[in-house]
Amino acid sequence: MTRLSIANMQGWQRIVSLRLRWKLLLIALVALLVFLLSKGAPVGQNHFVYLADAFLHGKLGVSGGGTSLAEIVPFNGNYFVVYPPMPAVLLIPFVALFGTNFDQGLMSVFLACLAVAATWLMLKKTGANGNKALWLTALFGFGTCFWFTAAVGSAWYIEHVSAVLFLTLAIILALYKKSPFLTGLLLGFAFLSRLPVILSFPFFLLLIYEQNSGWKPRLKQAAYFAVGLGIIVGIYELYNLGRWGCLLRLGLQPYPRNPAGPILH
Repeated sequence: MTRLSIANMQGWQRIVSLRLRWKLLLIALVALLVFLLSKGAPVGQNHFVYLADAFLHGKLGVSGGGTSLAEIVPFNGNYFVVYPPMPAVLLIPFVALFGTNFDQGLMSVFLACLAVAATWLMLKKTGANGNKALWLTALFGFGTCFWFTAAVGSAWYIEHVSAVLFLTLAIILALYKKSPFLTGLLLGFAFLSRLPVILSFPFFLLLIYEQNSGWKPRLKQAAYFAVGLGIIVGIYELYNLGRWGCLLRLGLQPYPRNPAGPILH
């Protein structure tokens, strides 16, 4: 065996022997480097930067350059982002520091590198051995459209990245049998990133059922999970009420400009 191969084996053994938190950090940093190197110039559809700016000013509607972006809905003299607002919430401190010139794509690649590290942790918890978990994580991060989605970071893509991160974190908590309330909150954050993700809730209820042996603990855990998820869903409905004056309105298309025209809720 050559000295080079021995050195490589020793280096690999050092990586394998690292503590869990250092492995997660290393995976996240490698993913961050790859995403940053493949990231292009800002694509311009930075809806959530303008929405974060609106939140900072106590408003729900965007202003300035945000009014000219794609799929902005005008209603009652305001201009609203139709997408759920979680990425904008995450962007608030950065927009507070750098204003609306902040590159939304940077937040996208940061969330994506955390999602890649979280995927590895999730796979480890499901029983995948070291090599299998690592290769599957690499396949997810750099062998699927997730790479492109993370690197572009426009409004349509950053919400996917955010949803993947929070959904993966919710699955990890559920697998580790941690707080079902926090699991519900994390699934709620994924819902606030991408609405259809809420349809994954039966998976968590099934997991609660399998992890508990009696109906009393099952119902108790399911109730905590439902409360956590319900809080976030309730916040989103209030957000809709503040925009459209209607809890169930999604704002997927502009309201009729004719006041006498029908408004579908």
